[in-house]
Amino acid sequence: MNNRARTILLVVAIVAAIGAGFAVRSRTERSSDHAPLPLLPKAREQADRIARVMLKRGAVETVLERREGGWVVVNKSGYPADGERTRKMIADLLDSKTIEPKTSKPENYERIGVSEPDKPGAAGVRVELQDQSGQSLGAVIVGNISTAPTGEDPVLGGSRYFVRRPDEAQSWLAQGSLGFVVDPMSWVNRSPVEVDYFKVRTAVITHAEPSEVVAVSKQVAADTTFKFDSLPEGRQPKDEFAATRVAQAISGIVIDDVAPAADFDFSKPEVTAVFTTFEGQTIVARCVTREGRKWWAFEASYEAPPPPPPAPLPEDADEAAKAAAEKTQAEVEKQHQETTAALKKKTEEMSARVQGWAFVLPEYKVKALTVRMEELLSPPPSAPLPPEQTEQAPEQTPAAETPSEPAQDEPREPETQESGPREPESPAPEEPKPEEPEEGQPAQPEEPSEQPE
Repeated sequence: MNNRARTILLVVAIVAAIGAGFAVRSRTERSSDHAPLPLLPKAREQADRIARVMLKRGAVETVLERREGGWVVVNKSGYPADGERTRKMIADLLDSKTIEPKTSKPENYERIGVSEPDKPGAAGVRVELQDQSGQSLGAVIVGNISTAPTGEDPVLGGSRYFVRRPDEAQSWLAQGSLGFVVDPMSWVNRSPVEVDYFKVRTAVITHAEPSEVVAVSKQVAADTTFKFDSLPEGRQPKDEFAATRVAQAISGIVIDDVAPAADFDFSKPEVTAVFTTFEGQTIVARCVTREGRKWWAFEASYEAPPPPPPAPLPEDADEAAKAAAEKTQAEVEKQHQETTAALKKKTEEMSARVQGWAFVLPEYKVKALTVRMEELLSPPPSAPLPPEQTEQAPEQTPAAETPSEPAQDEPREPETQESGPREPESPAPEEPKPEEPEEGQPAQPEEPSEQPE
């Protein structure tokens, strides 16, 4: 490459660098022309009036409402919502800010996901905040997330989304945490029953038809495995953890749907599962089937166990030892009261979450709560043969085969003779026996077959 070519390439590179610098500067200047402003200014100013949140995308809609007991999901029959998540969503909306104007042409809305969410195939989510009377405090259509490599704003935080207020043509690039899910079940507490299976003491699953009881238990809380209370005669567990899996069924309950329990008849359940814990909790689950789906109703109750007994003292214990023992026992009883009070409160909260409601559980959890004994046992041993079949018949000695005579109607093959009369076969010559030595004479050694060289 000559000097002229090198010079041309250098000039081109310098021009490209200057152009890129102007583009970045121009973009920065355009972005900085708009000072960040609240996305929903009215709602931000009147945040204490917010009593309803409506989310919609296509035919899916979620309505959250603040009531005396907290936030509920209106279109799930008023089942309690996850209050912490609901409050965070509202705070994220109020903290979001517009940072750059975008298109105001309706034909471009679909490209950035800010068209009306009622339209088929709409990508955006319409979020509206209302007060108790239903008056709107602000609404926004949250569209696509921006893929521009701008990163998170260190001051504003969150990601960047295309947004548009429904009553405005102008769309915006907004900064904030605006990734909202519309499914109503995403806004409820999907773990209403919380029991640690390590604390389970007994588990009994009772089937109505056909009648069967599967019962497991353990005697010490520190044990890691359970045992069957009884087994069918001659049968063994499938493995050492078969009984433990029965106790684990109450752990990790997650709900897929919810409806009022009054819509069902749980007086004659198909399956009833009862779990007790070493701490004094009792959880009862009842199951019925409606339209091919199994619905479950739960009950939670608590009965405090007695405090630990005092440690025995030796007969010759002095007054100081007795006083120390009494002090220790008082501390143990105080700790016991605090623990049982906390467990009672926890159980009452769990009872409030499940009382009056019926739930649909995932299929794997339904299978665990409706397990039958046969699924937990090894295959039965093969049945023994009757005694008359176990005695072996005496072996029959096969008869010697004799050449079969041809049938009378069967033509006999002519016997072939060799030329000349057949000589009678002579017997094979006998080998000569060695002569026995006479009495009193030594035996003669045999001569070697080969002479040594």
